[in-house]
Amino acid sequence: MALILICIVLAGGCSQLKQESKDNKPEILVIWSDFDYSHDPLQAKESNHFFLSSLENRTLFKTNSSGKIEGDLAKSYEISKDGKKISISLDENTFSNGTKVSALDVKATLSRIMLVGGDYVNLLTEIKGSSEAKSGSDFFGLSTPDSKTIVINLIEPNPFFIYRLTHPATAIIPASSIGLKGELTSNVHSGNYRAEIISNEINATTVFKPRTKDLPIINVVRKSNEDFMTRPRKEDVDIVLGETKKSINFNLVSIPQLAVASWNIYVKDPDSPFSNIKFRRAILSALDQEESIKAFANRAIKPTKFTADTFDSIDCSNSCKSNLNESKRIIKEIYPNGDTPEITIHIENNLVQQELAILAIERLADIGVKATSTALTPGDLSNEIARGNVQLFRFGWISKVPIGADPLVKSFKIDSTENVSGLVDMKLEGEINQYLADTTEKQKLKSSQDIQKRLQDLWLTRPVAHFQKIITISKEISGYNFDLYGRVNLSKLHK
Repeated sequence: MALILICIVLAGGCSQLKQESKDNKPEILVIWSDFDYSHDPLQAKESNHFFLSSLENRTLFKTNSSGKIEGDLAKSYEISKDGKKISISLDENTFSNGTKVSALDVKATLSRIMLVGGDYVNLLTEIKGSSEAKSGSDFFGLSTPDSKTIVINLIEPNPFFIYRLTHPATAIIPASSIGLKGELTSNVHSGNYRAEIISNEINATTVFKPRTKDLPIINVVRKSNEDFMTRPRKEDVDIVLGETKKSINFNLVSIPQLAVASWNIYVKDPDSPFSNIKFRRAILSALDQEESIKAFANRAIKPTKFTADTFDSIDCSNSCKSNLNESKRIIKEIYPNGDTPEITIHIENNLVQQELAILAIERLADIGVKATSTALTPGDLSNEIARGNVQLFRFGWISKVPIGADPLVKSFKIDSTENVSGLVDMKLEGEINQYLADTTEKQKLKSSQDIQKRLQDLWLTRPVAHFQKIITISKEISGYNFDLYGRVNLSKLHK
């Protein structure tokens, strides 16, 4: 039987492909419902895209199951004592045309991201010369002492910068394949596969041909979203890149996304009831986590860590749990006469957040606090937060790299233009400043976790959901291990 990684059964289409490959080397048949495949790693935007893009492209580094850095195209790295210089040594690797991967290719790739990378330019803005590189000028913060060494000079110390180079968008492509305007001029890549796009009147098919004999051929066929409603059959499919109807022969596997939904509190001034930390705790503890997860359906799971699945995240078993009885006790302690303040909940104007606001109002009523909600467009809500015209509000963050502290620094540093708390807490500010000044990975990890601990103590924010993607996998398949970006090592799969 041919090895089939991802397939949805449609009128025997997969079975036909399976029969055709019966006498050849094992093949993986892939069907997905997204856009046509692009050779350009900058066009990949989410885990489904990263899965396919990573077949054809490799990055300098990757993360293991515990979130630690491992080399991919890179052999090793060294961070200077001041945390501003990272020296990377390349391993012996070749592109799909046989040429060696060199430091000049790395510089050309990173320069291209600054030129045409869109949102991905934010991955590299801490490098000296990144602003100039946006206009096509030489990226002078990158130097190549020899063909196997790339040196990255940062504006400020950041030993965590290396994690940015694990993102699939930073996959290394040859300098010779990059045009003057950043366009790709050839299909030459650094991954274990080379993709050939074949189109016909019915489907667009991409064939991924392996560069080594131990890997299977992968046929990728794009289908419509409706096709994913077909119940998978074990004789036709091993893994579906998405969620389908349930089957006793398949497991649903969660691919964590670097995204968190939370309830947040803004403390506008000392006269606000939210200036009292006990009141903040009572409000956030009253909000029901189960109801939040239900509202997000299969898009979210319960939070167990403060900043989702980032490598620096800490346990949040206390501040992530609901405790209605404790909230009632605190409210009675603060307002023994029952003269509780009325509060306003600000949300984005969509059905999910409207449902969450209704549920929150009900839970707050249970502890004796009256609340009303105001629904705004995302832009208007951001403006109201910036002006400090909010109290309890829905918020969240999405990160492109597995570092939890970075979005927290932007959200809670006193002078940040994106501050979402309004509270001046000098201990928190000290932890943030220490994090920004740290020059070693060990120091920075400790500071990151200290920030998270202080935020939990202050009861300014409460994670209620961590977002996920679903992969449907046959129970006959084993050995798979997806990383945070949805990439998988195919050579370790077993059937």
